[in-house]
Amino acid sequence: MTRRLMRCGAASLALVAGLAVSSAQAQAPAPGARPAAAASAPTPRLSDGKPDLSGWWGGGGPGGFGGGGAPAEADADTFVVIPSRDGDLENFENDFYVWEKSHENIPIYKPEHWAKVRALDLNGNKEDPAFHCLPQGVPRMGPPNRIIATPDEVILFNNTVFRMIKIGKPRDANAALIESWNGYPEARWDGDTLVIESTGFNDSSWLGWGGYFHSYDLKVTETFRREGDTLHYTAVAEDPTVLQEPWKLDPVALRKGTNPNATIAEATPCSERDAEEIPNNIRG
Repeated sequence: MTRRLMRCGAASLALVAGLAVSSAQAQAPAPGARPAAAASAPTPRLSDGKPDLSGWWGGGGPGGFGGGGAPAEADADTFVVIPSRDGDLENFENDFYVWEKSHENIPIYKPEHWAKVRALDLNGNKEDPAFHCLPQGVPRMGPPNRIIATPDEVILFNNTVFRMIKIGKPRDANAALIESWNGYPEARWDGDTLVIESTGFNDSSWLGWGGYFHSYDLKVTETFRREGDTLHYTAVAEDPTVLQEPWKLDPVALRKGTNPNATIAEATPCSERDAEEIPNNIRG
């Protein structure tokens, strides 16, 4: 486990983010306590009158979007690792796997595709792109932990992965013919909610942890709404080729960070050498 955290960027980000999300959920204040105070703060606005989404936001990362669910509230300044039973790493691996698999909100596939989902899940240590230094993709990477916003564009950072998105401009139809991990976005304002619709994905990423694959026809719609110092994030994955219905991921409320020294660390070069050393199908 320690070596995986050190060596494989994508998988370790997934794991560390999962730990952070789990701990934020466990350490969160009583419902309505701090979120109410955060929501009561005035919502800053840009020069065009739209909400300013800029800031450091808690809970970014893929931890809650691999089939395990995200917390209703996540704090940008909270990062506490939950110890496993008896401090045993093997228990940690198993406990984390059960936590991921226990969430009820999963994508619903057409009957003919469930066999593939089960096969990918069973062999996830070899099949999951996140275990082979490949990108998480959208929506699996989850909400950003850093946003820089102007009236014309937003830049979304999920740790060292960033997306620069123009607002109010159509996507480049020619570029969208070249499949990508994060898709090609179009962004617009719907009142005070920023809506980002992305298409043009490859079929190599997963929607989530449990072998939740998708086709080239994937469309992801994300929404961002700021209320005081709380950012509300939702994501919906539509894929009529393999899914029976759109999959609405659990909504997340992210609190604005207050650490003046917050920064994004340099990305660690990823050299995957773990696959041949994993002894079983337990993914943690």
